[in-house]
Amino acid sequence: RKALDIDPDFAAAHAGLAQSLLAQYRKLRTPSLLVEASAESKKAITQDPNLPETLISSGLVLLETGDTVGARVAFSDALKLSPGNDAACLNIAAANAALGRHEDAKQMHEQAIALRPNYWWNHYTFGRLLFYVGSFEESKKQLLKANELHPNGAAPLVLLGLIDLTNGNLGGAETFFRNALEHGPDLDALSNLSLVYYYRNKYDLAIRTVQAALQQAPDDPLLHANLADDYRAMGEHGKAKEQYLAAIDQFRSAIVSNPKDFERRAGLAMALSAIGRCDEAKEEARNVLSQQSESPALAAYAAVTATRCGDLKWATQIVLDAIAMKNVVDIRFHPELEVIRQIPEVKRALATLDKQV
Repeated sequence: RKALDIDPDFAAAHAGLAQSLLAQYRKLRTPSLLVEASAESKKAITQDPNLPETLISSGLVLLETGDTVGARVAFSDALKLSPGNDAACLNIAAANAALGRHEDAKQMHEQAIALRPNYWWNHYTFGRLLFYVGSFEESKKQLLKANELHPNGAAPLVLLGLIDLTNGNLGGAETFFRNALEHGPDLDALSNLSLVYYYRNKYDLAIRTVQAALQQAPDDPLLHANLADDYRAMGEHGKAKEQYLAAIDQFRSAIVSNPKDFERRAGLAMALSAIGRCDEAKEEARNVLSQQSESPALAAYAAVTATRCGDLKWATQIVLDAIAMKNVVDIRFHPELEVIRQIPEVKRALATLDKQV
């Protein structure tokens, strides 16, 4: 902003501000930040459409608002202008991943690391991709390298904790999240630690931890939904409903900004089901499953939605599909899926998975 005070037409400064605002939006989920980031990005690209920085900022906004193809074009143009730009490589990788082109995404991550092998972020983002496609051992290698290069950072530790959490190792996950918090009150570490407490039925600790996260990100609907789940589990239904309603409003705002934000669509379905609005909830869940059939995490959200709405047959099939994709965290530990876990077919599937992990 100081650079823009000096020169309001400085395209690179507008691009930098857009990226900073976008990073804040991704953390805090305050809609006005995305609106401001979009405005700054448009100013940057208008003032200099051939600057790699302006193309990257434009692509990041497009990616966040659901125009994945347009984002990929912008990032590719940036790389053509600056072939040694590892950030452009990472962003092309992110667009490819969003399009389901995972092998292309891996290649771009490898190119970024080749360009800048000692930058922790390049290893971290590659590890993040590998985590989301289920390559946990390869992900760990990249994350441990990122941690070696950036020992005071929380992000690699949080993702290492998520690998343990996904594999059902609550103790290991809690250790990683706590280690991350030694570097400061990291939002992701707090929100994931609250889930560990929730899965362990330590609802008072879960509430305190998610409230600490909400102090940093009061507009994040996922956090409000998690707090509502904690209150629901403790039988405090009035407080739970208040938080579910807040989450529903915030989910809808996020979806207006990006209709392809399927994580928030799945969260919306869960929140709607919790307050009995099952027709809306099931429609939203089916939409998510039709668009994200290979996402075990979102499948688990849909399973909770179906269970809350009393459709146990559908919930069972969703759970079995999620187990087949080797994601067990919500399936194994979510309190409201206990009725599904007791079904013999589900028990056998979980036992088989245990032998493979």
